[in-house]
Amino acid sequence: MCWKQLVKSKSIVVLSCASLAGAIAILLGKPNSIGAQGLRWTLLRGRNNDSNDPNQSDTADMAAYHCKLCVACDVLHECFVPIIDSHTNGDLFVDLLSNERSGLKWLDFWGFYTMILERGDEIISVATIRIHGESVAEMSLVGTCVKFRRQGMCRILLDELEKMLSALGVEVLTLPSILQLTEMWKTCFGFKEVGHLERAKFLGFTFLNFQQTTMCWKSLK
Repeated sequence: MCWKQLVKSKSIVVLSCASLAGAIAILLGKPNSIGAQGLRWTLLRGRNNDSNDPNQSDTADMAAYHCKLCVACDVLHECFVPIIDSHTNGDLFVDLLSNERSGLKWLDFWGFYTMILERGDEIISVATIRIHGESVAEMSLVGTCVKFRRQGMCRILLDELEKMLSALGVEVLTLPSILQLTEMWKTCFGFKEVGHLERAKFLGFTFLNFQQTTMCWKSLK
């Protein structure tokens, strides 16, 4: 089933799946044309051992699939200062895109997906997301290659991400923002700073946070 079919019949799809993860599995690895500038988006998941993974049956497909994740990691390294965890000495971006498990909550990256925006063979923008049921999804990182910046690519990726989450029934999207960009997220993308009321609602969820960032949220309903 393609993305357009999922959007048109999302209630049927979600209800027919054993879980929200089942609905997401339908989308994994399938490129979705946006119809603008030859762009398309694809949802990926590192080290996915689910039998629904469309790439498990073909070695060449698996290599291409994981190659995209490696390039996506390179994009994040281009956008952000590398973060090396003091406990594991591991690269946070690699662990995040690889879905590394850990007994420590703040190092457990199981459940993260990577959404990429592409044109041809080039990955333009990357976002890492984790969906906590229908209540909330977090977008911990989002970045665009230097040569594609100031061309509206981040907005295109976020628009498609929000459409996907809405179709899956997710109500809220959160993200951690550095102080210098908080106003941009609020004025340009419709986010709000998390207040006491929202913070109370999110107490049961573990989000990936970074030092000196402000948690922001946006309703998708």
